[in-house]
Amino acid sequence: MIRVISYLLVILLCGCQSTYVEPDKNIIDKFSMKAGDFLLVVDVNSAKYTDYSNVSCDNSDCIIMRTWFLYEAKVVDVIGGNYKADTIKFANMQHSYFVDEATHKWYVQLRKFKSKSVAKKLSRQYYVVQYQFSNL
Repeated sequence: MIRVISYLLVILLCGCQSTYVEPDKNIIDKFSMKAGDFLLVVDVNSAKYTDYSNVSCDNSDCIIMRTWFLYEAKVVDVIGGNYKADTIKFANMQHSYFVDEATHKWYVQLRKFKSKSVAKKLSRQYYVVQYQFSNL
């Protein structure tokens, strides 16, 4: 009986450590929001590489190091802005894929694309302005 209770206690404690409870004030303080931005905590469902970059090179020796990645995520918490949906699609300019653990509870500041052509090409309305990975 004691063994069963000990086992259940371990499961409960481990489960609590990986569950999002509330925003981390130390992380939130790092963001500088503008009107129209969203600050969300998300749990990424999918990430997709694109070979598209709106960074250009002046010569043929140039190698573009960052491209747009497309994300679909579950919204865990809305910390700033007026976002109502349970899921969100957004783009991020980055060098390569992030590890899955990093985007499990990912703080992202999103802004609407000004360029309609980039938004159309990526099939996304929002892009990442700033982000911070959670310590979870």
